Amino acid sequence: MDHGFGLVAWAPAFLLAVPAIAALLRRRPPGWGALLLPLAGAWATATFLAPSMHEWMWPGRLVVIAVPAMVVATAWWVAESRRRVGWLVALGATGVVGWAWTASEALLGRLTLVVDFERTTSPTSTVWRPLLPDLGQPTMLTPLLAAAWVAVLAALFVVGRRSVDAPSDRAGQAADHPAEPASSCRQNGSILAEHTGRQNTLVSKHTGL
Repeated sequence: MDHGFGLVAWAPAFLLAVPAIAALLRRRPPGWGALLLPLAGAWATATFLAPSMHEWMWPGRLVVIAVPAMVVATAWWVAESRRRVGWLVALGATGVVGWAWTASEALLGRLTLVVDFERTTSPTSTVWRPLLPDLGQPTMLTPLLAAAWVAVLAALFVVGRRSVDAPSDRAGQAADHPAEPASSCRQNGSILAEHTGRQNTLVSKHTGL
């Protein structure tokens, strides 16, 4: 969430990873642990073991290990709703426009991506990034913004958790609507076959076949 070095500052679509992870924890589909374990490990390493946050050895390079897992979790969650797809497209387009604008400035020699990428004049960055807390150079506004974003992330987590059913809920729904017994299916099949046979007999008598 950092103003300059955070993932959300440059790709707002990563906000959707929060409800996606919450939904994944609640639904627990096959393989969910294999997806979240490396994500949690990489994020914890970047948070607690990285030597610093705002140097050229900043932990964003460690978060890169978690990004593929975040993308897979987000894709799984978004695929269940067209509205979520719309949010993903809108937020993703914002990030693409920002990166394309910044890359064009670098190609024109107006800035260097490695050193002063924060100087970009991208319209999306100009509007979006001031809403994020600047944890590198804190001001009096930084704690307020940080607290506000913690509340936003918590709300997104709750939304994601409520967007899916727990495995126990799905099992209960299956119990309320049990499958038709195999014996009943066989009985129904026998009745249908007998009825069809009678119809064929009548047709044969009338046609002389």
